[in-house]
Amino acid sequence: MRHREAAERTLLTAIAAGLSPGVLADALLAAETERVFADSGHSLDFINKAFECLDLIGWEHASSVLPTVVGQMAAARGAEESTATHRSCCAM
Repeated sequence: MRHREAAERTLLTAIAAGLSPGVLADALLAAETERVFADSGHSLDFINKAFECLDLIGWEHASSVLPTVVGQMAAARGAEESTATHRSCCAM
């Protein structure tokens, strides 16, 4: 079970603590790539676009921009969660 609100609070806490853009990127990318082909890669694209946006407008806007990707990340299903993949793994 993934909790969007908890993930957003954790991310906002990390931003408020002054973690570097690199550490924030590592955290978001690690969370997103935990599930194989989550959301067919769309969430990963949105994270990348959020980083590009912050590079243009400034990382002082991170607390407004980065939480916008969390909802999609929390809702994304990975390939390992699909019925077909689950059946093939369990049949072995």
